[in-house]
Amino acid sequence: KRIRRKNLTNVRVVRSDVITLLADRMKGRVFDEVWVLFPDPWSSFNKRRLIRPYFLTLLSQRLNSGGVLRVASDVKEYIEHVEAV
Repeated sequence: KRIRRKNLTNVRVVRSDVITLLADRMKGRVFDEVWVLFPDPWSSFNKRRLIRPYFLTLLSQRLNSGGVLRVASDVKEYIEHVEAV
């Protein structure tokens, strides 16, 4: 409601699985920045973590030239995982 009230045209809120969104519902390079804030670390299920090679491949197809992915986590092991990927 605030987005509409403030007449913001560069913000979208989407309720969807991000993998489905990036792979099937979006075309072209549409993002300047993507923020992933405090994702579930899935410490015992690395294949369920959001930041993994498949996600990065999809995202790279949607980021504009010079686009940025920003990730924040309060879990040290997750940050290490992100840096390794």
